[in-house]
Amino acid sequence: MAKSKSEDGSLNKRQMVQAAFEAKGDIGPGELQAYISQTYGREIPINIISSYKSQIKNKLGLGRKNKKRGRPVGSLKVPKAAGASKMVNLDDLEAINALVKRMGADKVIAMANLAHSFSK
Repeated sequence: MAKSKSEDGSLNKRQMVQAAFEAKGDIGPGELQAYISQTYGREIPINIISSYKSQIKNKLGLGRKNKKRGRPVGSLKVPKAAGASKMVNLDDLEAINALVKRMGADKVIAMANLAHSFSK
């Protein structure tokens, strides 16, 4: 069985987090850390506070309710293919800019006219 108090009679870390949670409510781990430090004079790492807070919330039934972790299905917007849109995107402009710097504007225009004649 787990010890309920440390050897010197003070509260253990979990009990401090529990008391801070009950006193301050559902606040962030950093704020709980500041409260514990001020009230009990002990420093508890934020990751431990966060873990204890999650356990406490789950035990009280305040944890995640029927929610899956991660991004919801269908929320990711897939970009359309470059040829599917008549709009010019930033990648297209960067590619043209690189060609102009490398070959010169006149040659790029000549290549564009040549490509246009092939597409007819």
